[in-house]
Amino acid sequence: MKSALPIALAALLVTTNVSAQTQVLFSEDFNSPTGFSDPDQLSWSYDLVNDLFGTAFQNTRDVETLQIAGSAKFSDPSGIGGAYALGMLSDREPDLLAAVFDVGNFGFLNVQIDISSIDLDCCGGPFNPNGEIPTFQLSLYDAPLGAFDVNSIGTAALDSETITGTASAPQVFDWTNHIVALDASTSSDGNVALVIDLIEGGYAGFDNITVASSDERGVVSVPGSSSSGGGAGPIALALMALVALGRRRRRA
Repeated sequence: MKSALPIALAALLVTTNVSAQTQVLFSEDFNSPTGFSDPDQLSWSYDLVNDLFGTAFQNTRDVETLQIAGSAKFSDPSGIGGAYALGMLSDREPDLLAAVFDVGNFGFLNVQIDISSIDLDCCGGPFNPNGEIPTFQLSLYDAPLGAFDVNSIGTAALDSETITGTASAPQVFDWTNHIVALDASTSSDGNVALVIDLIEGGYAGFDNITVASSDERGVVSVPGSSSSGGGAGPIALALMALVALGRRRRRA
């Protein structure tokens, strides 16, 4: 008996111009933490990112959640950071943030992210008193069956890329937007781990992350979605589900 998959795909492709080459996997603006606490009025929390945002992140050491809206500590003239952002150290401690994604048979994991120089005026700081330029490294690791431990990576990255922001005053965000394309074609089963690391700059913030799997380098949005990285509409989601089904059948 012939599969109905080609017929269903053909019907959807006739009615929409949605591309089957890109799938948005994750999008987070970090504006709605659950249980954010700041008893010392420092405008930041070192609670686990996963606990505050209900995501599948792993982090080493402290990756802080920085309060921007209503804060007496930080200023964000552009408003790009919204209510909250994340921050990490580059050199005093090995702060890392990681998450595992299944790219299926797609060749790239594409990441869009905003980064900014910033600093903390407590807890051993300042860490970036001269407003150094932040440099982040985004790396992709193989994560067979979704297994990955950011505390003991121990393997060579499949791919990595660095992105550089701008210098700013210690408590002022100056956001720059970046899109990174990481080659996932050599992963063992499509499961890969994205690791974010600040490698220069003392201390810096990042925000507004969108992650997409794609056959096209650097594409992070799906045609017909409400915004880049904002997720796909119902037709796009149906098409993606059918494509995923077809890919899994071929892999089985």
